[in-house]
Amino acid sequence: MPENKPQIFFFGNISSKHGLSNMVLTLAKRLSKESKIRIVCGNWSKDDFPSSDSTIRRVNIFLLKRMLNITPLRWDLKVMMFLEYSIFDFLASRFVVNSSPVYALAGMALHIFKKAEIMGLKKILFATTLEIGFVWRLHKEEEKVVGRDYEWLNVHLKNKILKEYELADEIIVYSKLTYKTLLDSGIDESKLKYLMQKIDDDYFKRRTEKKDNKFRVLYVGRLTPQKGIHYLIKAFKELKLPNAELLLFGATPTSQLRKWVNGQIKNCDNIKIKCGDPRPAYEQASVLVHPSLNDNTGKTISEALAYGLPIVLTENTGSKELIEEGKNGYIIPIRSVEAIKEKIGYYHSISN
Repeated sequence: MPENKPQIFFFGNISSKHGLSNMVLTLAKRLSKESKIRIVCGNWSKDDFPSSDSTIRRVNIFLLKRMLNITPLRWDLKVMMFLEYSIFDFLASRFVVNSSPVYALAGMALHIFKKAEIMGLKKILFATTLEIGFVWRLHKEEEKVVGRDYEWLNVHLKNKILKEYELADEIIVYSKLTYKTLLDSGIDESKLKYLMQKIDDDYFKRRTEKKDNKFRVLYVGRLTPQKGIHYLIKAFKELKLPNAELLLFGATPTSQLRKWVNGQIKNCDNIKIKCGDPRPAYEQASVLVHPSLNDNTGKTISEALAYGLPIVLTENTGSKELIEEGKNGYIIPIRSVEAIKEKIGYYHSISN
């Protein structure tokens, strides 16, 4: 009989407070209170998981990624993402043991789940995006708008995730929107489990007041077309607001994408790009705008709300369930420059 010891597989630093890491860390900490757990990941903090309480295996693909980055493949984000996910999945599958259940993330679970299937273990998948077919269709639509494809999802990764949906005994979702898109795609509702994602309230909380009177529009996340930042940039430029600044807080995964973003903000002194720890940016912002075409949760929404910021976000963002229209923000259609302009203009008018 399999041992009753959960196994969690994650390709990154499981102890990070940001993005997917926080999602996995929250679950891992909850499970570790109930029993000893086994973690296979890229890195971790001993403060979060003392060796006496948990079994930790490190599968770090950093050196392999560096090798790939000296090849022409570095120019193709789709291929790089597929290889990164698949390499971790393949290497980590060697560490599946006869213990149940097995947790893994969509896109990097296929080999892990195949091994678990042979061993008769329960397989639980983290849905890291909206239903992948839904995401695929939006990406293909945006290719026509942008003029070329700068996104991360290729057909091989899409098909890999679809197979993972089939193999999974349970799929954990972190928003009602993700739940709906998976259900609409034909996945049996009995497979789906909704968990509300939480942030570290002590880590994300206001420590200083805003230091100036500049109206600052903030975006936090990856700087890619999927996130709809080109619609936000266009709206901000057209508004020509006095004493205003747009801060794009995030990184671009490739140099080509950086050139694309730089082209969008050329000759705009009041549009800045920064990256690193977003907490100081939240403290100095006036409003957070999240113009994403599709987002599983949009964790930055919870973070911004913790700082008391009003939010403007799209209907395709999972965290829209946190918004009370007119009280703490507004929900707008995707790709709507006019809606972005209207809401930014409103918050600018009441800021003075």
